[in-house]
Amino acid sequence: MKKIIVLFLDTNIISYYLIDNLTIIKKVDEILDNEKILCNTQINIYEILKGFRWKNNKIKENQFNELLKDMSVFSLDDNSIEL
Repeated sequence: MKKIIVLFLDTNIISYYLIDNLTIIKKVDEILDNEKILCNTQINIYEILKGFRWKNNKIKENQFNELLKDMSVFSLDDNSIEL
């Protein structure tokens, strides 16, 4: 049976990724290359989008939306809390 590795990124890690922190970019790319599942929660997405919209930063908002295409998004329920 193949082991599935699920990794949730918090708001800080995503922020570092989007400001081009090379260490974080390398690690996220490594995760994606190794077929691990990259995840996030609706709360983190809300926090990040709220910040970009408050700063009126469409470029970073678009970059974040591209990153989201590689993520599974979980609502905050008992199952996602356990994961």
